[in-house]
Amino acid sequence: MNVFNRYIIKNLLLATVFITATLSAVIILTQSLRFLELIIESGADTKTFWLLTFLALPRFWEVIIPIALMIATTFTYNRLKDTSELVIMRGTGFSPLKIARPAILLGLFFTTALWGITLWGTPQSLNYLQKLKQIVSSQFSVMLLHENVFNRIGKDFIVYVQKRDSNGSLSGVVIHDQSQDAPSTILAKHGQLSEQDGNYQVIVYDGSRQVFDAENNVLQRLNFERYIIDLPLTQEIKKRWKEPDERSLEELLHPNPNVLRDVEHTQKFKVELHRRLCAPLLALAFTLIAASSLILGPVRRHQTNWRTFYIIIGSVMIQGMFIGVYNYAQNNATGIIAMYAVPLLPIIASIYLLSPIGEKSRRKLLYTTAEAQS
Repeated sequence: MNVFNRYIIKNLLLATVFITATLSAVIILTQSLRFLELIIESGADTKTFWLLTFLALPRFWEVIIPIALMIATTFTYNRLKDTSELVIMRGTGFSPLKIARPAILLGLFFTTALWGITLWGTPQSLNYLQKLKQIVSSQFSVMLLHENVFNRIGKDFIVYVQKRDSNGSLSGVVIHDQSQDAPSTILAKHGQLSEQDGNYQVIVYDGSRQVFDAENNVLQRLNFERYIIDLPLTQEIKKRWKEPDERSLEELLHPNPNVLRDVEHTQKFKVELHRRLCAPLLALAFTLIAASSLILGPVRRHQTNWRTFYIIIGSVMIQGMFIGVYNYAQNNATGIIAMYAVPLLPIIASIYLLSPIGEKSRRKLLYTTAEAQS
């Protein structure tokens, strides 16, 4: 790789990483607000909050990275044009394809990285994200008993704790249990919250269990030194049907024929598989659109703003078309072909115009008669 390629790739890479990091920070902020209510209600710790937030990122990278590449390519080649470096490169015999080579190499690198994200990273993160949300909703409310508050756990238990230590020791415990036919109330001086294999218990000491016998109108009381109460999860963790974007390649290729919902969503599984293959190509398409728009044609500084505008409009249109054909493919198999066509057509067209075989075409399209003859 010569000095020119290293110089351009360095600038493109730094700009892409910076823009990706900036956009990711914005996504983290928006996603943190999304999970904030869940964390507050469940009482989960800060570590769980940030884990939920970062697990949502890979799916957004599928959109962020192509946009970051487009902006970085536009910025870098615009600066080359403004400092006349692009004119010097052309004057020394650099072909348009050679000038665009650093951007193409970086686009191919990030396209490959995105294939890794879409085919493996995103499904894994989304699947774990949904499981973690279930665990947070069901378990943390049990583990976190607030002091001087009547904590409702499930439908049948209300627990009051006068004081709780960091090690789980409880003082002044009141538990109202409605899980049996005859509701009971347990009073204890102190206790301990414990968890074993996902089952939660409160072990209380030096107290009494009171049950009101409505049939005989008698209050029964049992004093104890040690008593164990099993607490339910606030929400039962059920086996959840996995959405198409959470499934591995194996699960998409071979859905379970014994599960009716899998059979009904066979087309969606197929579309999701092709989306994972097509979406990364947008990174290369956006890069080539930006590079070819700024490299090809006569160098006129007053046209730079218009070319940047065309790059943005073109990228937005392609992204919108991709989303449209993806939704169309959910119910129509021909939409899958269109999903490949949306990114591949601009890639092929840009490479053709940048290559030597496209010289006649680009002269007709981009130059006036006088400029083409000069």
